[in-house]
Amino acid sequence: MNYKIIKYQPKFKQQWDDFVRTSKNATFLFYRDFMEYHSDRFTDHSLMVFKKEKIQAILPGHTLESTYCSHLGLTYGGLIFNESMGLDEVNTSFEAVKSYLKEKGYDELLIKVLPMPYQSEYSSALEYVMFSNKAHLQRRDLNYFIDLEKPLQIHKSKLKFKKKGLWEELKIVKTSNSDSFWNDLLIPVLKEQYGNAPVHSTSEIKQLMNQFPDNIIQYNVLLNNELIAGMTLFISGNTVKSQYGVVNAIGKEYRALDYLYISLLEYFKKQGFSHFDLGTTNTGDGTTYNKGLSKYKEEFGAKPYNQDRYLIKL
Repeated sequence: MNYKIIKYQPKFKQQWDDFVRTSKNATFLFYRDFMEYHSDRFTDHSLMVFKKEKIQAILPGHTLESTYCSHLGLTYGGLIFNESMGLDEVNTSFEAVKSYLKEKGYDELLIKVLPMPYQSEYSSALEYVMFSNKAHLQRRDLNYFIDLEKPLQIHKSKLKFKKKGLWEELKIVKTSNSDSFWNDLLIPVLKEQYGNAPVHSTSEIKQLMNQFPDNIIQYNVLLNNELIAGMTLFISGNTVKSQYGVVNAIGKEYRALDYLYISLLEYFKKQGFSHFDLGTTNTGDGTTYNKGLSKYKEEFGAKPYNQDRYLIKL
């Protein structure tokens, strides 16, 4: 086997980032500067697959006792391959990773698969290789996407407030400052409605927005210059993701979040983007889903795609 596995080290940062930059099936979440914002919470053990001196694949990951995890601190992950690799090369790379992890004493490999809309050159090669290795489907989430290359199919219930003229009073502002949205809207609303907090702290999102100004963008909705709704977008290639979107009590009266969604869908469709990611609707261990939230997203024309986790015994 001419394949070699090397644990990521800071000296490989440029090579790693260059691979991510040129890959058809990677997103900005895999850049080292993004991955390392929460390095205090995860013991990074990312892997690089080399054939001679050329990177063939990368695996953003960390350790959790005797399990090697495709990075649980990222929304998605898995082995990211050179797009020119065929099935046999994918299989050989996977076997090399397995051998490395066995030698290091790990018992299991947990893989999170990158959802199809994020793969501009989609291939099922990795899923097949995992199937042939008797992978167990550990979790399946419903990740809702809107296909922006097709006509928008927005339910009439979402447009009635536009017909009433109430949206004419609202103003959408694009900004690089997330402070007011985070502190005055997102944190209070999440705490009140769900009893939890954003995945990213105020300082973390500020740091990430500074590092990735083209990928993380804030849109706020104002009524008489008062913030009533907002959305933080993560932009990867031709796909836009609503990472956070909330509305306060006044904003609900105006359906301000619906207004923002529809405005952004129309804008990014005109800009030539392929998909808008509305996130998942699952609860608990993934075997149940929020019916109301699923219906809400479906009324924008969103369809569920599988977001899977597989467990392989080593």
